Amino acid sequence: MSYLLSRRRSRPSTPRPPRVPLAGPGELLIGVSPMLETSRLSPGIRMLTLSDDCRHALSVLAGSRNGHTESLMIVRGFGRVLLAELVLAGFVGAEIERMVVGSKAINVRRLRITQAGRKALSA
Repeated sequence: MSYLLSRRRSRPSTPRPPRVPLAGPGELLIGVSPMLETSRLSPGIRMLTLSDDCRHALSVLAGSRNGHTESLMIVRGFGRVLLAELVLAGFVGAEIERMVVGSKAINVRRLRITQAGRKALSA
């Protein structure tokens, strides 16, 4: 019995996608996200085009002075993948806050729009 417990199960290895570094806040590399697309105008110049969902999420966050919690954005219909892509692109900042609910303290993630997000929204 101890032999079975000490033996590690081997998982079939799946190839991982290559890691692509982000260019910088508000800049994306081509192929990073299907929701945030870049189009080439001429060599070396990229123009960011936001999907309607991304634009709507940024406008909701722009309308709030203190931002919204991640759970509230999910209740409003925005997916976790979309929110994560906005954070990774530098359009939205995320920070962990501690809130007291009843007698329990919980950690929540607060999302706020950044200057790069405001600039992308106005473009």
